[in-house]
Amino acid sequence: MRDRSGWFTRERLATLALLAATAIALWVSYVIVRPFLPALAWAVALAVVADPMYCRLAGRMRPSLAAGLAVAVVALVIVGPTVFVMERLIRQVAALSVTIRGGPASIEWIDAIRANRYLSPLIGFIEAQISLDVLLGRAAEVLATVGTTLVLQSLWTGLQIIIALFVLFYLFRDRPLVMERIRSLLPLSRREADEIMRRVSATVYAAIYGQVAVSIVQGALGGLIFAILGLPAPVLWGVVMFVLAVIPVLGAFVVWAPVAIYLAGTGQMGKAIILTAFGTFVIGLIDNLLYPILVGEQLRLHTLPVFFAVVGGIFVFGPSGIVLGPVVLAITLVLLDFWNRRTARGRTAERGLGGREGS
Repeated sequence: MRDRSGWFTRERLATLALLAATAIALWVSYVIVRPFLPALAWAVALAVVADPMYCRLAGRMRPSLAAGLAVAVVALVIVGPTVFVMERLIRQVAALSVTIRGGPASIEWIDAIRANRYLSPLIGFIEAQISLDVLLGRAAEVLATVGTTLVLQSLWTGLQIIIALFVLFYLFRDRPLVMERIRSLLPLSRREADEIMRRVSATVYAAIYGQVAVSIVQGALGGLIFAILGLPAPVLWGVVMFVLAVIPVLGAFVVWAPVAIYLAGTGQMGKAIILTAFGTFVIGLIDNLLYPILVGEQLRLHTLPVFFAVVGGIFVFGPSGIVLGPVVLAITLVLLDFWNRRTARGRTAERGLGGREGS
């Protein structure tokens, strides 16, 4: 070891050891929390969106009671539609699996395909290659697997919702303590820390309301195409598609894709092709096109970086990337803005910080 006048002093080595230990601890903490990252992300997002409601309640009652009531309202709005839709999906998949297991005689659309002069050769070709009973048996097994996956996904989604609501309660009740703790950990001036928090809050607002707006458009378009094609209950299915589009793990395709398959199976190929094309290229793609535009306009950012933030966020973080992607972009841009301010006119970053604190 060098003497105290060298670079490797005892104090610096102790600091490096502390930095290494902190980095390891943060990484291990991230690995532990990573499975619950979607729940934490949505808890923060819901805390931001529902904060005005909580503030009104907190002004009239104790913080704990206000937080519990606010969480109950959020749970009623979110859990109710989610549980209803997932229960209906699981029930429909189970019913379809039972019907298919009954064999060709129990499936009306098989007879409809046989009666169609364009599609009947297809059934004949399939029956010549493999028994239709065997094929339907395999289809039933696939549907059973899908049903099991839906059940497991429902249980995992339910657990994530419970964790998100649990975290949301403490984010409401202990908000001043949480905010002050975050400020103390950020290596920024108080003014800069407040600016980051304002930018993150604005980004979450834009992301949530942008997703709701896009889901409304998707539901409306889905109901419209159902009405144009003469399908039953277009308003009801439009509402269901809206709810499914809001839920990150699902989407409007859960409704229109099976309907398109049914139309094709009953010989209504024209309607099936129209519904598939409209669902894929209009309902499906409008999410990737309209959402970045809405979020970018609300944040006054160019659509292109918002597009990459949203799509890249989904690839990296999963469904919670809808919120986390734009948030990461917003934090990055505001940090770059801080560097630009601090180093303006040839100042060093430290002098820039000192000048801001003194202003």
